[in-house]
Amino acid sequence: MEPCYQWENKTSKQVREEFKDIKLEYQNIKVDIKPGNYTCCLFLPSSDIAFANHMDDVVLIYKIDGTLSTSISIETPFAITSIDDETIAVTGGSTRLISIISLSSNSVVKPIKTEETGCWGITYYDGFLYFVVEWKCIFTLNLSNDNQKRLNYLNGKHYNSHCRSHLTSFGNRLCYTSNENADVVVLKINPDKESAEKVYQLYEPDVINDQGQSTMDEDRHVYVVSPELRQVILVSAQAGYTCSYDNCRKLLGKDDGLIHPSAIDYDRKTKRFMIVNLLSDDDGPLSPYFMIFKKAKPENQADQKS
Repeated sequence: MEPCYQWENKTSKQVREEFKDIKLEYQNIKVDIKPGNYTCCLFLPSSDIAFANHMDDVVLIYKIDGTLSTSISIETPFAITSIDDETIAVTGGSTRLISIISLSSNSVVKPIKTEETGCWGITYYDGFLYFVVEWKCIFTLNLSNDNQKRLNYLNGKHYNSHCRSHLTSFGNRLCYTSNENADVVVLKINPDKESAEKVYQLYEPDVINDQGQSTMDEDRHVYVVSPELRQVILVSAQAGYTCSYDNCRKLLGKDDGLIHPSAIDYDRKTKRFMIVNLLSDDDGPLSPYFMIFKKAKPENQADQKS
C-alpha cells in the first residue's frame, strides 16, 4: 500500500502560496567535519550524515556535532542513498559498481556491476534502486532479484544522461539533474516500479546551470545546488517547461555564504538542510565548509506567534 503524504491533502493554490513563502535561515551550528571533495551528502534515518569523498576513495559518516562515526573505503564514491535504517547503496562512478553497505558491520555486503559505462546518481524507492548509467539514461535495480532494466518513460523520450548526474526522490517522485544540462527533470514512478511518466522538464539556462546534487522536501519542491552560479535554486512541485518566479527562483546565493556548493540534502524530521561548500572565497571572509540551514516560518505565522 502506498503511504499517505501531506501534499495529497493540499490544493494547488496552497502549494503555490507555500512555495512563495519558502525561505531558509542559516543555523550557526559548528560542524567539525574534515574538508574533502564531497560529491554527495545524505542525512541517514538516524540523522547522522554520510558523505561521498570522491577523490579520497572513502565514505564518511559523521554525527551532526562532527564526531566521526565510521569511514568505509570505496573506490571513487559518487552518490549515496539509504535503503533502510542499516543499509546504504553507493555508486562508484567510472568503476561501474554499486556497493551495498551494511552500517552494522561498516562493510560492503554486496557489489553489483552495472552497464558498460559509469554509474552516477542513485536513489531508492520501495524495493528498487534507481541510478544513472552514463549515456544510457536511468536504470532500475530490483533488489529482490538484482535484475537491471532501463526505466521506461511513458511520457517523453529517454533522457541521454551525462557523467556526474544526480538523482533524488521522495515517495514516487524522481528528480534528475546534471552538471552538463540546464534543466530539471521530474518523473512519477508507476506502480510497476520499472516505468515512469514525466511530470515536468524545466529548462532555463540563465537560472539553472552546472547543477550539483539536489534534494526534495515533503511537498515535492526541488532544491538544486549550482557550483558555478554559487546558488541554491528552488523549483516548485508544480513547475512547467519555462521558469517564472511562481515556479523557480534563487533561494540562496553568495551573500548567504555559498562559494562553490557541491552537495545538498534535507532532513525531513528536523527540517534542516546540509550544504557543502567545496572552496573558500579568496576575495573575502571564509565561509564554512559545511552549512546548516532551516526552513523559516512564514511571516504570517511569525506575526501571529508574536
